[in-house]
Amino acid sequence: MRNGYLCCFTDEDFYLYFMAHAAKHYRSGGTGLRHLLDCYVFLSKKQDTMDWNYLHCELEKLGLVDFERDSRLLAKKVLTDHPVTLTEPESKMLDFLTRSGTYGALGTYAQNEFQKTMQKVQQNDAHPSKLKYVWHRLFPDDDFYQNYSMFCYRHKWARPFYTVYRLVRLCLTKSRRKKVRLEAKLLQKK
Repeated sequence: MRNGYLCCFTDEDFYLYFMAHAAKHYRSGGTGLRHLLDCYVFLSKKQDTMDWNYLHCELEKLGLVDFERDSRLLAKKVLTDHPVTLTEPESKMLDFLTRSGTYGALGTYAQNEFQKTMQKVQQNDAHPSKLKYVWHRLFPDDDFYQNYSMFCYRHKWARPFYTVYRLVRLCLTKSRRKKVRLEAKLLQKK
């Protein structure tokens, strides 16, 4: 939508962006209760004016129909004045959101990354091992570069330099070191 020199989302497109972003965090490390609050506040102001046919079609394309519906219903149930009983899936989702913290739980993130990487290693090799897992984390596949560094995706000659950059950044960043320690612990358990 254009407003003079200003380009801005329609309410529907903002809601789609919000849901896609929340789903990404929810699936990787989790997202806290703020997601439900944001959902509730936005919908309490805009729900009646939005084009839900358009939203449903776009949510279907993004594969977010269930996540959006669950988030919307849970937000209404949890944040209304009158007490409501939750179904078992709703209770599990609320429990996960409660334990996730505002930006997700580092342990959940590490566990999910570990599982995704192990699945990729298993797809490429009938006999996955811890060494192959570490190799894959140090030297990831094209999907990684496509998501995190388009330059290296297009220019394969730059990947060794990016690997060095990642290792230096790992040494200098406390949160990245924590993630690596958690992954190492998970790897030792397997």
